[in-house]
Amino acid sequence: MDELHLRHEEEHSEVKYIVAHGIASDINGVLLRIGSYHFIFEDEGITIPEGEQEKFDNLPDEYSHLYLSIGG
Repeated sequence: MDELHLRHEEEHSEVKYIVAHGIASDINGVLLRIGSYHFIFEDEGITIPEGEQEKFDNLPDEYSHLYLSIGG
C-alpha cells in the first residue's frame, strides 16, 4: 500500500467475524456492524433510520445486499 500512498491507521478495538452473518467491531466506542439483512436487522435489532424506509423498499431484488450500521 505504500506505493499507492494509502494510509490505514487501525482504530478498531476488536473485530469479531460472525460466520455467515457479518462483522462486528467498534471504533472509539461507536458500534459498527456490516453484514446480511438477517444479521443487521434481526440478530442485532438495528432499525432503519426515519425517512429512509423507501430506499430499503426499492432495493433491486437481483442483487445480494450488504448492510452497514454505525452506532445502531
